[in-house]
Amino acid sequence: MNAVILRKRPYINTAKGGNQTTENGREAYEGQAMWRLIKALLFLTILAGIGLIAYAYIGPIFFPADFAAPTEEVTRPVTLDAN
Repeated sequence: MNAVILRKRPYINTAKGGNQTTENGREAYEGQAMWRLIKALLFLTILAGIGLIAYAYIGPIFFPADFAAPTEEVTRPVTLDAN
C-alpha cells in the first residue's frame, strides 16, 4: 500500500446523534474547539463594531480635537471676467 503501514483500517464510526467520532472522540473535540474559535471571533467582531459606533457618537464629546476640522484663514485674490 505505497509504504503505508496501518494498524487498523480507517473507518467512520457514526454515533446516534450523527456526529462522526473515532474511538477516542478526537474529531468531536476538534469540532467543538473550532466552533468556540468561530464564536469568539464573531463576538470580538461585534464588540469592535459596537466600539467603533460608540467612538463615532461619543468621541466628539471626549476628544474634540480629533474630530475638529483644521481651521485657517485663506485669502486669495479672485479675478472675474465681466463684460
